[in-house]
Amino acid sequence: MLKNYILIAWRNFARQKGYSLLNISGLSVGLACCIVILLYVSRELSYDSFHEKGDRVFRAYQHLENDNDWAWTGGVTPSILRSEFKEIELAVSLHRMATYISYERPDGEVITSPENHFVFADSGFFEMFNFPLVKGSIGNTLKEPYGILITESIAEKYFGEADPVGKELRTTGNFAFVVNGVLKDVPDNSHIKFDFITGMVSFKARNNYPLTAEFSSHWWPRVWTYVLLDKPESADIINAVLPEIMPKHREATEVKRFALQLQPMKDIHLHSQMGNEIQPNGSIGVVYIFLGIAVFTLVLACINFINLATARAIKKAQEIGVRKTIGAKRSQLILQFFTESVLMNVIAFVFALVLVELALPIFNTLFGQTISFGLYSNINIWIFIIAILIVSGFLSGFYPALYLSRFRPVQVLKGKAFRPGGGDIRKGLVVFQFALSIALIFCTSVIWLQVQHFRDAGLGFDKEHVLLLKSGQVVRSRYDVLLEKMKSLTVVNDATGMNSRPGMDSGWGPQVEFEGSDPETHRYVHQQSVDHNFFDMMGVPVLEGRGFSKDIKDEGTGTLMRNQFPAFENRNFIVNEEFVRFAGKTNETVIGMSLRLYTEEGGLLFSETKGAVIGVVKDFNTSDLREAVRPTVFSPVRSDFGNEVNFIALKLKAGKFSESLEMIASVWKETVPEIPMEYSFLDQDIDNQYIKEKSLGNIVGLFAIVAMLISCLGLFGLSAYTAETCTKEIGIRKVLGASAVKIVKLLSKDYLMLVMLANVIAMPLGWWLMSKWLTQFAHRVPLDFTIFITVGFTAILISFLTVSFQAFRAATANPVKSLRYE
Repeated sequence: MLKNYILIAWRNFARQKGYSLLNISGLSVGLACCIVILLYVSRELSYDSFHEKGDRVFRAYQHLENDNDWAWTGGVTPSILRSEFKEIELAVSLHRMATYISYERPDGEVITSPENHFVFADSGFFEMFNFPLVKGSIGNTLKEPYGILITESIAEKYFGEADPVGKELRTTGNFAFVVNGVLKDVPDNSHIKFDFITGMVSFKARNNYPLTAEFSSHWWPRVWTYVLLDKPESADIINAVLPEIMPKHREATEVKRFALQLQPMKDIHLHSQMGNEIQPNGSIGVVYIFLGIAVFTLVLACINFINLATARAIKKAQEIGVRKTIGAKRSQLILQFFTESVLMNVIAFVFALVLVELALPIFNTLFGQTISFGLYSNINIWIFIIAILIVSGFLSGFYPALYLSRFRPVQVLKGKAFRPGGGDIRKGLVVFQFALSIALIFCTSVIWLQVQHFRDAGLGFDKEHVLLLKSGQVVRSRYDVLLEKMKSLTVVNDATGMNSRPGMDSGWGPQVEFEGSDPETHRYVHQQSVDHNFFDMMGVPVLEGRGFSKDIKDEGTGTLMRNQFPAFENRNFIVNEEFVRFAGKTNETVIGMSLRLYTEEGGLLFSETKGAVIGVVKDFNTSDLREAVRPTVFSPVRSDFGNEVNFIALKLKAGKFSESLEMIASVWKETVPEIPMEYSFLDQDIDNQYIKEKSLGNIVGLFAIVAMLISCLGLFGLSAYTAETCTKEIGIRKVLGASAVKIVKLLSKDYLMLVMLANVIAMPLGWWLMSKWLTQFAHRVPLDFTIFITVGFTAILISFLTVSFQAFRAATANPVKSLRYE
């Protein structure tokens, strides 16, 4: 019997090629999109799942009273947690640095390369986490200074096919590390990423800190702290007790402002967007969006099937009548129609799998992912593929099977005019399809406009033609020489130094006191260090007072507190307009005002700078456009202890940048031969900050196009069917003098009304979604009527072109042939 059903279904497909092609196309595109999205979601949900003790691993973080939370803690935190809570089996900290790695090959060639994933870790790291060793030994690597473990990729990069164990790598500062072992590359679905890992004792050795002593500061070094609990439920107990415990170890005001808490490691990737995350995380919101798109895309494809199947019921009416007359039961007819549905889904799935293989590279490029299909190696892939197949088969076949099997054979076989019902349902489904498609197009448009706003918005400074060179310890020691050589190049207009990149880095956040401020109130500002010509070169106007000068000792005089920590007297400051408002002053009255910037802990000062305001600059975005302009104090980048230059900025003349780079690289190699030049363009760096928003826009846009395509395929099929069922009516109208335009209008108006209704539903939905999304940005585009009108008109135009194609064919057909129809 089943074989017979399959044979009948196959013959129906062959006899109705156009109808079958439309349905298979819509289903295969919908299924392919659903599979790609579920692969992405599956990967996002799998983060950190490979750690055997992962459900008991928690990260300590600082919950800030009036600001974003901080993912980092001070170096003292692990020892406090270990000593205070018996529920904690292990507490380890991680610290990461960027450095240069050098290796001298046996032939004498020295390889030097910048590395950004060099990690220091406490000795319990490999007891807590699972990062497999493939060669050598972990041994005492994390317990003794200057032993190191590297990943397979790094081993190949520096040592090729040679065995790296026992060989020596050197970091900036000429610290030598001996390779003790090689680890497997860190999985992509790990929120902890590293290429090199050594013990925290190595960090202490590099910084002349006693090797056996615990860190004592809540501010230095900045570390990520993880704890292994005896059971997951203990986290709630610890979080409840921490506010009572911490005042023993920290000032009460700081305990309140920087409340220590634990969060599950499994929540970090999708539920944590704190400051100073170990790496950029994903978003559970994006996962929900994609899951919604996956479900709706599959539903859209199934709606097409339902619409076309029920609309073409008249074609099956006589077949059903004959089958019922000769004894076919309704259950048998339902099974037959379900067989047709499942068979069409199977065929569509074959094409969908091909589309997935073709689409994944595009998806990975657009969204910056490394998702693979794993069709032949992962049984879980097959499980959810079969599950999707069952769901799509059921969704697309359930209603048509029930609907088609209920026809009464007497009416059909008597030749009575038969008009399939379900028109209201089909109209409702068309409205649903287009409402979703239009909402996605609306969201895509807003995301694109927001990204363009990030790119085109005035940041308050000139970001064009600015080349950034990364500085470090060696470069700082030759800063003045390097700067003068760069300025002498014909391709360079100007050059300056700074510790933070404008439009990207907000800078350090010390406490501030000024004339009229309450010393009992803790107030914080942002602080950045710049060279004397920074504001001139970046096009930031000085509104009051003066800028820094190379002819005046604006840096003041420096001393060391406790022979270790810097303090400055008589230093000159420049502030922005937001600081003027923050201090309750005017541009005129703030000039000459004394300032004290400092950091302290436990009553001890760790930095202190005293001086006066000499100038006010116009507000510009020191950090990205997600944040509002903050009160910022600028100080000289130079001091009695050297300089704080992290970046050298070169203002290039417009022209051939490739030739300019060659000249700049030549000067760099001549001045700093031992360090490779790392460079980037400031405008590109600023644009790259919004890569997640761009990727989201790309992906939502892609699926908006797919949703519209599927909807239009269904509309195309329905309009073709409408034109077919009205063939005789069209012929009569043409004989009576109706023009082609009137006939096109007649056949199109009902569908266009449905699309207009879909617009009415989609626009409020899109507005609500985008209003929520835009709240995360301090600088955002307005949701004005231009967006609504443009998106609505585009949807109507696309649907009109889809419907009018079939309508025009019917309207221009020979009326003689039309009247012979049936």
